[in-house]
Amino acid sequence: MKKIAIGLATAGVMHKNVAVGIGTEKSNMTIQSSSNLSIELSAGTKYFWTTGIVLGADVGFGYTKVPAGVVSTEEEKLVSFNSNLKLGYSFGGDSGKGLGIYGLYGFRLGGTFYADSQSKDKISTSTGEGAGAQVEYVFDNGWTIGAIYQTYSMTFDMAGIDSASDNTNISARIGYQW
Repeated sequence: MKKIAIGLATAGVMHKNVAVGIGTEKSNMTIQSSSNLSIELSAGTKYFWTTGIVLGADVGFGYTKVPAGVVSTEEEKLVSFNSNLKLGYSFGGDSGKGLGIYGLYGFRLGGTFYADSQSKDKISTSTGEGAGAQVEYVFDNGWTIGAIYQTYSMTFDMAGIDSASDNTNISARIGYQW
């Protein structure tokens, strides 16, 4: 009986994935709210149990342009690194194919490049954590499409702005899973 229970708990398949996401990032700062186009490249792995339960993790690198006037008089460039843990359900079981729905919990580290009042290049960092949801469809040939909604509570080290902000990321994604 013990061997059967261990076999059921460990039966499953590991899949790896890469994806490109294009979406919008909305930042709610007290000085000004803004919505900006964002691009992200991510890679990760998911473990699919035969019951359909999925546990996974991924990391991503993102890029967003922040228009002039939001924080400084110049256009800023925001680069970010984020990591997410995901827990969810795949309707295709351990094949990883078909529809999957996941809850996300992650961390984010960002760097904003901007010019100060003397036009000197500066960098400001931001950190935060957040939660969200992902829906994904994996075709039989391994290609994936999906969407992510995630909010982060961010803390900034930039002088002159509110040190805390809520950021919301909504993106459509295309990727490949093997």
